[in-house]
Amino acid sequence: YNGNSDDFVFDNQMLSQIFFAGFEIAEVTCPTKYFTEASSINFKRSVQYGLGVLKTSVKHRLQMWGVARYSMYSGKTG
Repeated sequence: YNGNSDDFVFDNQMLSQIFFAGFEIAEVTCPTKYFTEASSINFKRSVQYGLGVLKTSVKHRLQMWGVARYSMYSGKTG
């Protein structure tokens, strides 16, 4: 996880690594209310996030198929 993003796409990268490692996950819902200024993202950053999600998904699939190898799935830290 040390090489993962420190931005919005971090959670997507972590989930990809968790699935790649063979773990199962479950979601626990928690009702939340955000005030207007909290967690807002402008259009440019939302596009960057979306592209980051697609990039992570493609990397995950290529790694699963054995077509490519990415350090984010190596299990090594650093």
